[in-house]
Amino acid sequence: MENEIGKKEVSSEISKNKLITNVRQATFNFIFSNPLYYISLILILIIGASLYLVGLLNSNSQLMVFSPIFLLIVPFLMYTILSGKMRGYLMEQFAKSLGYTYSKDKDLSDSPGTLFSLGHDNTFTNIITGQDKDRPVKIFLYRYIVGYGKNSRTYYYTVFENTFDGEMPHMLLHKSGFFGDSIDFSNSEDIKLEGDFNKYFSFHVEKGFEMEAYQIFDPVFMAELIDTSKKMNFEFFKNKLYIYMPKYINTRAELDSMFSLSNKLCSHLEPVINKMKL
Repeated sequence: MENEIGKKEVSSEISKNKLITNVRQATFNFIFSNPLYYISLILILIIGASLYLVGLLNSNSQLMVFSPIFLLIVPFLMYTILSGKMRGYLMEQFAKSLGYTYSKDKDLSDSPGTLFSLGHDNTFTNIITGQDKDRPVKIFLYRYIVGYGKNSRTYYYTVFENTFDGEMPHMLLHKSGFFGDSIDFSNSEDIKLEGDFNKYFSFHVEKGFEMEAYQIFDPVFMAELIDTSKKMNFEFFKNKLYIYMPKYINTRAELDSMFSLSNKLCSHLEPVINKMKL
């Protein structure tokens, strides 16, 4: 028994220490290179086929319906659990490459972003924290659920949080469908910016701060967002900028790209924000 436990721990450490660049690829490679999981998949296939055959021979329609469900759900659960671990390894390795700290889970429910007040069963995982040029940075995965039972829907996000010295008006920049529907926040108004910007984003600003919004969203900044960030959403609140990607990141390339974008946007914004006096 001790030998078996030792083998499992070694196998886990091999996966953890191996460089993860693609969560899906790493998950499938681990499953099909690890005898325990490979054999488990074969056993699941045999059990499912056997259940279907028994149901067919005994004219048991319930068993015939259950067997394909069994064949789909069990491997899916196996894949989900393993891919979650691989994603955690990816985030941990990314944190180490930056010299940042990593935590598997942590309560960040006091974060002021609008996203974190929506739905229920709000979960923060794989939290990376560090400093970039004296600017506090957090990167984490976030999930929340809207509705209950059959009518429920789960939303997944990768979030970058940057903290500045100066404060900003509350602004929300999002594409249609963000947060499950187009929304605004209390005491806000929808404003239009010049050029093609409004084709890609809806823009909500705290009332009375339209001029500050125009200062931040100059033509250079808007052009950068159109070129790089049509799939992302942004929230400015007090001294924080949140960048929301509406999915869990699955590759190192995506993390590198989003981190680079975050730094580029913050480098442009910081001089403007630090001059503001709200």
